[in-house]
Formats: sequence, structure tokens, C-alpha cells
Amino acid sequence: MTPCGEKIRLTHAHILMILLEEGVLNKSISQVYLARKLGINKSNIKRPCDDMEKEGLLEQVPCEFDLRQKRIVLTLKGKRLAKVLQKNSSNRFSNLFKQIPKDERVNVLRALDILISALSAFEVEKIDET
Repeated sequence: MTPCGEKIRLTHAHILMILLEEGVLNKSISQVYLARKLGINKSNIKRPCDDMEKEGLLEQVPCEFDLRQKRIVLTLKGKRLAKVLQKNSSNRFSNLFKQIPKDERVNVLRALDILISALSAFEVEKIDET
């Protein structure tokens, strides 16, 4: 089970959420870009994409400019599942947030903003090192 309450591999759920976030419901992104968003190298993106293609969640289309690269396109099944995951995740985190005492919610959100900023800075440093 993932935090979004579905029986799906965490990597696959993460990929679907990235594709949904990136507005890929009606367009495509490259495997390289997807790997970067996941924080993995491009050689490690092929397997989950192949698995998800076998499951009918996405298609991998050769890039018209560089046939070595593939573009990721969500199938109808993938779009539906991505929307379900997003809804379930949103509901789950909304319910979690409700468990935080009202007078502490602002502090928790501030702490999360600080953590996100720190993670973003860390990711930039990590990219600069490679």
C-alpha cells in the first residue's frame, strides 16, 4: 500500500504523480527529465517505465529528434489511476492535517516550508556535483 492507499509500487505511484504534476495528461515528457525529477540516473528509469508500459499505464514513444531517447505518454488507464492516486493522497493528507491541533497547524506548515527549501537546496547541490 502506498500513502495514496492503492496497491501499487511506490516508484510507479511517484511516476504517475510526477506525470500528473507536469501536466502530462495530454502531452509527453522525456525519460531523462522523469529520471531527474525522481532523483535517479537515467539508466534506472528504464525498468519502471517498461513495467508500467506492460501494465498499460504508459507508452514509451521514440523521440523524433533523438531515437535513443524515449518520451513518456500516459494511457487512458494511466490517466485514470493517476487521478485516483491524487484524490486518495489528497484525502489522506487532509485527514492527517486535521489531526494536528489547530493552534499548531501554522507552525507545522512553516516547518514543512523550511524542509522543502532545504531539500531543494540539497537537490541543487547534488546535481552540481555530478
